[in-house]
Amino acid sequence: MSKGALLEHLNLNVIDKETARAFYVDVLGGELNPVSTNKRQVHVNFGLSQFHLPFKRTAKLMDPVVDAQEWNGDVSLSTTMSKKELLSRAEKSKHAKVIEVSSDFVRIQGPYGNMFSLSFLKQNVPDLKGKYKCHDGGYSSTVLLNRARHYVLPSNAEKIARYYREVLGFEVVQEGKGIVSIPFCLPDEKMQQQMLTFEDNEKKADAKPDAYDR
Repeated sequence: MSKGALLEHLNLNVIDKETARAFYVDVLGGELNPVSTNKRQVHVNFGLSQFHLPFKRTAKLMDPVVDAQEWNGDVSLSTTMSKKELLSRAEKSKHAKVIEVSSDFVRIQGPYGNMFSLSFLKQNVPDLKGKYKCHDGGYSSTVLLNRARHYVLPSNAEKIARYYREVLGFEVVQEGKGIVSIPFCLPDEKMQQQMLTFEDNEKKADAKPDAYDR
């Protein structure tokens, strides 16, 4: 079994380009990619990873996104910002709501209901900019997509794990009953593993059905 190299992209459809930019860049500390951001979508860099934020559904028809996509779970990021700076950014923005503040992280809700937990780096992460080609626009103050957790209906986490393990040949980590994660880590790098996590949770998996669950 092998680990994935990089959890590189997370796609979330949005309604409005400027709202997406104001939250993902001005609050979360991402870096706008000036080359791949275009009349259909916004691309925001978080270290070597990137969020794709389409506001038009298809390139051919350019039909607008009507329903913003709400990730049924949460996304964890690591930032070089101080807690004071992050809270100041969030409090100044009409697109962010601070949900929880602890000594280690701040939990923020975005304009379309998505939840983000930002932890504060206690040590420098490896500088990978020279070794790996960054997306255009460069690095960002929020440098690592740590984990994307998605809630699924009971027994589905193991089915997803079996697909990654038996079909794709990926390593799968059992993190608890009904909780499985697929680790991603660039080879030979002393950086924190990224995790794509699926968690059985009937209540949360069914709590927020939207256009993307039909």
